[in-house]
Amino acid sequence: MSRSRQAPRRTVEVLAHDYPSGHRIKPHHHDRHQLVYARSGVMTVQTPDGTWVVPPHRAVWIPRDVTHAIEISGPVAMRTLYLGGPAPRSTACRMSSRRSGETPSRRQPSGSARGAGPPR
Repeated sequence: MSRSRQAPRRTVEVLAHDYPSGHRIKPHHHDRHQLVYARSGVMTVQTPDGTWVVPPHRAVWIPRDVTHAIEISGPVAMRTLYLGGPAPRSTACRMSSRRSGETPSRRQPSGSARGAGPPR
């Protein structure tokens, strides 16, 4: 089918996947932006911009075409949004919880690790 006849790609797509402890998602990248969220369990996301430890109810923003790998510590319920269109180009760990007044964690330089610890 020619590209002009293909169905347009949705602007937002959702993926839900549960992973066992010790699972590793090898380095890869996407042609859309990704917001990867830990519903439960802990993930470690590695990008050229840095490394983020993602506890439950936290998320990491990964811009399109950024190579990343994910390590799973304990069973993890991962939820991901894939987003098309313009968006921020820097990788960042964002807090996401039901409590109001929380501020995002800042991105760390390459080679440094940062936990997205408890809100302040």
